[in-house]
Amino acid sequence: MKLLNKNILFVILIISYLSACTAPPKKMYLGTASLRIVNAVPERYNLTLFVNDTSKTPTPLNFADSSTNQNVNAGTSLIYTKASGNVVYRSDLTFLFLPKENYTVFIAGKISKDSISYISFKDSLNTPTQGKAKVRFINTSYNSSSLDALFSSRATDSVYNYGNIGFRAGSNYLEFKPGSYYIKVKQTGGETVLVNKTAIDIKAGKIYTLWAKGLINGGPTFNIDIGILNDN
Repeated sequence: MKLLNKNILFVILIISYLSACTAPPKKMYLGTASLRIVNAVPERYNLTLFVNDTSKTPTPLNFADSSTNQNVNAGTSLIYTKASGNVVYRSDLTFLFLPKENYTVFIAGKISKDSISYISFKDSLNTPTQGKAKVRFINTSYNSSSLDALFSSRATDSVYNYGNIGFRAGSNYLEFKPGSYYIKVKQTGGETVLVNKTAIDIKAGKIYTLWAKGLINGGPTFNIDIGILNDN
């Protein structure tokens, strides 16, 4: 009898150990998130992004194009990209969409070099301070290393608002008064102005994303420039 009791106790201990080692159940997410997609690949491809085998770009995106906001189910999803109808090598990625969040995903890198990457950001749609706008800066320029950007209503300003923004990185939103702005972009530590744009109008209560696109010395088609997205 004692031997039987010991065997029963041993079985109970084994079951308890196995139960303790069992992986906890995956967290379930309910609801939806919002997704905006931007083609930041400086090559002649039209891109389609898929989430769990469902296209989230109803119209394929050429370079610098962006989609409208698309609803996606909250939770962990598999995303991948097709270029001109063909699945891009190593473009599959597991991505967690949190409910009620807004995401912008830039498809960046170079498909011809098997270096495609996703640059994802949560969009902060909280209303700016009364009478102001919010602006952030994102670097998707594949060969830029790191950029500084001046965003100012005065052409004479020399203090760069956004500094040392590396490829695939971005800044926080900064607030500005509404008006017409200049933007100048240079490589961090450099003196050469790579982009010099004028008359960028921003309005009170609006939220904007400025994004560096293209390549340094990218020629007439893909030379580095600044794109502007309205976040709200």
